Amino acid sequence: MPKFNFVLLYVSDPMASAAFYSKLLGCPPVEASPTFAMLPLSGDVMLGLWLRRDVMPRPVASPGGSEIAFAVADADAVRATHHAWVHHRLGIVQPPTEMDFGHTFVALDPDGNRIRVYAPGAATAAPLKASVLEEVQLRLVRNIPDRQRVADEQNLFVGGAIARPLRQAF
Repeated sequence: MPKFNFVLLYVSDPMASAAFYSKLLGCPPVEASPTFAMLPLSGDVMLGLWLRRDVMPRPVASPGGSEIAFAVADADAVRATHHAWVHHRLGIVQPPTEMDFGHTFVALDPDGNRIRVYAPGAATAAPLKASVLEEVQLRLVRNIPDRQRVADEQNLFVGGAIARPLRQAF
């Protein structure tokens, strides 16, 4: 069976999208040009940002027709990430909500692509490795800066470790 290792989003400006996702995920692009950019997501899975007008065959779906998702450890981490993203004016199309698969919210990138953050419910949590959840959660929370965070969010517990306060400017 082929190995999954790439997610592609069609965007209007790969360089601007790379800057957005670089700040969101806390990692620099490994490739960036006016027509294509690429960032590491987790392990050897990459996020590709392809100039929409150059995609062949032409895409049928418009932005928001699919989504990328990031699992975090628990509902508190979902709410903390949501709070940080709202503070930095990311478009939120679904506020934190309990669904049959777990606690979740959905934001939009500058092109309208959906970004889901979720904490798996008991039925879906077993297959996910704790180390992957911790890595993604730390990247999401650490790299959305909020210099005015309230004191109780300064020591947010993430998978047994304390996340550092968020420092970078968005």
